[in-house]
This record gives sequence, structure tokens and C-alpha cells, in this order.
Amino acid sequence: MVIEDSEFDFREILIKILDGLSETDCKKLKFLLGKDITRQIQDDPSIDGTLNLFQRLFDQQKISDQNFTYLIKAFEAVQCPAAAQRLRGRLCEPSPYERYFIKSKYSGKLIGVANKTSDQGEKLLQWYDDQKQRCIQQWYFIPVPNRKNHHQLYIIQSVFNRKVFDVPGGAPSNENSIQQWDIAIYNPNQQFRLIDVPKEKSCLIQNVASEKVLDGITKQSITQVQLDTTKIQSTIDNHQTLWQLMPFNGDRPGEKLTDCPYVSSLNGEH
Repeated sequence: MVIEDSEFDFREILIKILDGLSETDCKKLKFLLGKDITRQIQDDPSIDGTLNLFQRLFDQQKISDQNFTYLIKAFEAVQCPAAAQRLRGRLCEPSPYERYFIKSKYSGKLIGVANKTSDQGEKLLQWYDDQKQRCIQQWYFIPVPNRKNHHQLYIIQSVFNRKVFDVPGGAPSNENSIQQWDIAIYNPNQQFRLIDVPKEKSCLIQNVASEKVLDGITKQSITQVQLDTTKIQSTIDNHQTLWQLMPFNGDRPGEKLTDCPYVSSLNGEH
């Protein structure tokens, strides 16, 4: 199930993004996308020219309210990170090169590694953030290679110990707690899709094997809940299945990042 968002809302976001672009930004964007637009649009320095560029991308089905990765890449290429990040946040499409905290909108807690352990099968827990931005609560979202369908899949990997989110046996039980395990890229027990819930500025995190979403209603451990239209709407309404991806800003005043003994070689961080 995909939570739908209207084209009206998406166009409103594009207008707000345009308000933050300089004339130089717009010129670079039109030059980059020159093969997709007419020369008249490319030479038009006005706001109308950029709006016409967006409309042209709609008409050519290069972007839609459900798929706008093409525009994200364009903003990144012309060095407009704020515009790209605004679209990424709406898509629940994290960068593979950044660290993230995963915060429950229901409890306000962050998912983390229990007791700083690297043991196989250890349950992942959630607890309050005390502003220390602990390494054990930081995660990479690694895109699963060679995905050809509409929805990108991710492996969620700990910055602390390189273990990943894993549903034991891919079991569909609602009481099945999420554990940490060694990475196996093509194992669907470790693959997750992020489903955007734009009105809540949050994501559903759905496991591929079990087809269920992560549930933060329990006091500590992360469990699953069935993804069906009736029940999932009720869990969205009370926020128990909603998660927010919060980029790690890399700055902890007066403190070195000594609690991160590992980094992900898959993500090229050194």
C-alpha cells in the first residue's frame, strides 16, 4: 500500500522551492535539463521560465507527485542541496552517504543498539535521546542494488557495529521483534521500503519479507504491525507506526566521536 499524496500538494512544494532559488540556480537548472525543454524556456530568466520547466517535466513524465528522483538529482547536480533535501524528505528517500536517527513519532524515542553489543539476534530497542547523538542510535540507509521496480528498497545498517535491521525468519507475526544481524544484501528479511506519509512528515518502514511495518507502540522493543488499509490508518492516526528520519549533523560540541569504532565501507565513509 502506498500512501497517496495529491499533485496539488506536490506543485505547492515546487513553488516553495522556487521561492528559495536564485536566478543563477534557475539558469544552471535550465542548462542542465536543456535536452528536456525548449530553447525558449531555457532562455527565459523569469519565474515563468522555471515554472514552464517544471511543467515540461510533468508533461514528459520525467516527474510526478509520486516519482521525482530525476528532479532531486538535478538539484544536487547544480548544488542546490536545500531543494534536493526538501524533496528527499517528502519522499522518505535518505541519502546513502549520510547518518540518520530514526525517531518514533509516537514515543519520541530513537531506535538504537542495545547495550552497545554486536551479538547476533540482539533485539533493537528505542529510548529517549539525551542530546548526546550517540553512535548506537545512528543508521545508514543502504540502497539495495539493481532494483527495477518503482519503490527503492533499503538495508538499514548500524553505524556503531555494522549490523542491520532483520526480521527473524521473515516471520509475519505481529509480536516479532526486530533484531540485528550480519548484512546479507539480497535477503528480504533485511530489506525495507520507506512509504511516505507527507501530511505527518514521517515514513512507514515496511519489511519486504513479512510485508509488515515497524511499530513503536511497545515500551522498548521494535515490533511489527499488519499493513492493511483499515488497521494501518488507525496506527497512522495515533502515530504508532510513523518514523522520522533525522540526519546526523556531525557536530557534538566539546565531544569527539569516540564511540563510533566502525564506519560502513559500503558507504565509502573513512
